[in-house]
Amino acid sequence: MSIGFNSSWRLNSTTTNGPLNLSVSTVSGRSSSPLTTFYNSRVGRDFLFVGISNNCQSTGVTGGCIRSLNITTAFPTSGNLNSVILAADGGTSGITVDNNSGAGEASSVYYVTLTGNTLVKATQAALK
Repeated sequence: MSIGFNSSWRLNSTTTNGPLNLSVSTVSGRSSSPLTTFYNSRVGRDFLFVGISNNCQSTGVTGGCIRSLNITTAFPTSGNLNSVILAADGGTSGITVDNNSGAGEASSVYYVTLTGNTLVKATQAALK
């Protein structure tokens, strides 16, 4: 969700754009990773990365996942959620982006799966 400001630079009393359901379950014990945002000037996109611990809302991924949300022009909504989703067993740790470069293997996203403790490297090209 987002909370905007009025013309006097005071917070609006209502929220907009959300909530955005990233999981299909409201069962307690579900969690998300810290959010990571990264503007990739090479492709002209602003990404928001988040890991979900279980019951990812997607086709084909029933467990944990990492999602890449394109927030370049607006907050994603359920109607325009065209995010890339990769399976991540148990969700993810914090998510790190290495750099902003056109070089081979550059602009990669790193995280650890929380079940199995597996270090994963995914290129932004695969996540956009």
